[in-house]
Amino acid sequence: MTEPVKQDVVPLKVVGPNDAGEVLTFHVPKFHGSVHYEFDLGNGKTLEATEASIRYAYPRPGGYKVKLWGTYHGRKKLVGDKRLTIEKAIAVADDAFVEVDE
Repeated sequence: MTEPVKQDVVPLKVVGPNDAGEVLTFHVPKFHGSVHYEFDLGNGKTLEATEASIRYAYPRPGGYKVKLWGTYHGRKKLVGDKRLTIEKAIAVADDAFVEVDE
């Protein structure tokens, strides 16, 4: 059975650059006891974890709604969600910078 929980109960924190191809770290507060986490990354990918954080890099820019599910004592609940906007990565060639004397 799936039971939604208010989003503000468990904040889903995302740390890192919001550029395609760059690694983001997703954190949630640690629950007491043994919890199985399922991160629905909003792009068809789902990562499962027993720890309260994961790392992932979105390969393409776009808008994504991340959902975090937690299973505790056999009950699966939506414990957090967050909308992300991933931007297009900007490639910069090594010779793109020019020194300017002032």
